[in-house]
Amino acid sequence: MTRVSLAAIIITCAVVDCGSRLYARQKEDFASLEKEAALALSPENEFTRRADLAVRLQSASARAADANQRARLALLWLRAQRSLIAMLPFERPPVSPYRDWLARHQDVVVHSEFGGWFLLPEFLWRVHDSHKAAPAADSLAWFIVETGVPSDCEGYIPCYARIMNSGSGEYLRRYPRGAHASEAVANLHTSLVHAVESLSEPHAKDFLDSGSKLP
Repeated sequence: MTRVSLAAIIITCAVVDCGSRLYARQKEDFASLEKEAALALSPENEFTRRADLAVRLQSASARAADANQRARLALLWLRAQRSLIAMLPFERPPVSPYRDWLARHQDVVVHSEFGGWFLLPEFLWRVHDSHKAAPAADSLAWFIVETGVPSDCEGYIPCYARIMNSGSGEYLRRYPRGAHASEAVANLHTSLVHAVESLSEPHAKDFLDSGSKLP
């Protein structure tokens, strides 16, 4: 009986130790991937390599055991996606590898006549919401604010107000005491000051022309 109990203890300890080693190894692998991402997101790296990195980051975010690590990897994945968009030609690109990449991401990328290419805000907030319980969720939300939205306001002030509300305004509603709350308030203040100045001009009514485009 004693031998059986001792064997059971040895096996249990081996399983626990194996699990601990596997978890530690995964953490090291993910940490190494984060460091690689920091290097690979520099401007000198070319499009295909960065696209491959984005795929790996997305996969790692889905597999990481720790919730906050999943969120951090998701943020790096989105940063990689945004950096790829910055490399796209302003006009609709007709050749590979851009055309192929866009075909795979047509549901999350949109083209604006005046702003070029954008990640859809709806897609970004879905990613954020899937990690909203993690400490890194604040950083994900601020990433969305900094990424911006496709728009064609052409001086129409209500259009700019809508953009600020969906960006800095949305951040403040979700994170009123967030790490970037003061920056969000400053963004709104700057936008408001600009709007007031515009409405003080002789042709102020032009800035409220409902015929202008909305984002």
